[in-house]
Amino acid sequence: MKNFSKFFVMCIMVFALFGAEAVLAGFGVTPPYVRNTSLTRNSVYEQQILLVRGDPRVELKATVEIDVPVAEDWITIVEGNEFPLPRGEQKVPMTVRVEVPSDADFENFTGAIRVKTGPSDDQVAI
Repeated sequence: MKNFSKFFVMCIMVFALFGAEAVLAGFGVTPPYVRNTSLTRNSVYEQQILLVRGDPRVELKATVEIDVPVAEDWITIVEGNEFPLPRGEQKVPMTVRVEVPSDADFENFTGAIRVKTGPSDDQVAI
């Protein structure tokens, strides 16, 4: 199978942190992107991203939105588009899976994966 360089996704992670109770803590990711320049048709690629927060005193819920025009259907979050950030856990892994279809065009694709955090379903936002 031929190796086609300069193929695929560079997603820039953009994050917004919504308040949970009175906790004002930092939130970030590492690494802040999903990048692979050598994927081909029928390829599968997974990359783990760590969601990191400064103060894990409260359980939060992460909601993921994928915005990659043309290639949006190729990208899934293994944990689902909503998953908990458990109380006491400062680092929570998120796995981004890319499955390139057999009819994919050979070009660069860019877009964004947004992770929003907020109160878990059993908490009330005030």
